[in-house]
Amino acid sequence: GISKEFHFTEMTKGHVEAAKAYVSVAISNASSLAFKAIYLPRPDAGGRPSDDVIYSLHFHLLNRGLRHEIETGRAALPRYLNLLKDKDDGADIVFLADLRSRLTTEIPATFAGAARVDTVDALPSHESAFLQLADLFTGSVGRCLNREPDAPLNHKDDFARWFLSLLQVDPLTLKSNGDIAKVL
Repeated sequence: GISKEFHFTEMTKGHVEAAKAYVSVAISNASSLAFKAIYLPRPDAGGRPSDDVIYSLHFHLLNRGLRHEIETGRAALPRYLNLLKDKDDGADIVFLADLRSRLTTEIPATFAGAARVDTVDALPSHESAFLQLADLFTGSVGRCLNREPDAPLNHKDDFARWFLSLLQVDPLTLKSNGDIAKVL
């Protein structure tokens, strides 16, 4: 079982080895697992409020991620999707309703009715091993993309580089090119 909840932002030096073991076990026991990230540099957001940008990126990540899985043969149509995100108290009610509405309309249209979204929901991350894994992945991507070149390295940088290298993504050449996808 999981003895603690993993959050990249709360990772201390003492948590790194446990987090590495957690990621290693999850990846080695998963029959299929995909990690995807989408990134928009702040200047490219055009002055839109950050919540609007984040909500829009959720949709694009899901839409592009599904397209990538289908095009690479990792997922076949027809496909029914159940989506789960980390719960964000307050904002989730409106955000999830908007995301659900957009996905249930646009996913079937994009995939000629062969893909459908059944569930869009949020859970506290401590209730889902996959949400904790996703947190460690997105924290690692963010750490590599947003790191100041002259800043000293610490345990979070080491973990982020380790995790991305495990996925065969070179963390040293990761650029903020607006769209990052890697399939494991």
